[in-house]
Amino acid sequence: MEPRTPMTATGLEFPVAWDYRIIASARPGLPADIQRTLLMFGFQCSVRQTNESKGGRYVTYTVTVTLRDRLMLTQVTHAISKIEGVRLVL
Repeated sequence: MEPRTPMTATGLEFPVAWDYRIIASARPGLPADIQRTLLMFGFQCSVRQTNESKGGRYVTYTVTVTLRDRLMLTQVTHAISKIEGVRLVL
């Protein structure tokens, strides 16, 4: 039996099209901040607002990117999570 590599152990095969869901406090300029962050990794993609909380305090954004490997997944997720107002990155 062949040993499992970290990529197959997680069930992910790279490159992978990844849909990020970003839950954040509603504030002007947040989509542009997300785009700027993704541009640092060479991604030019649209940031789509997909949901808003009942009171309008929080919004959910979705972006789709193609990730080369597990390291890139970790780095992009970390960079997005550091954007002011971002509460959760899925």
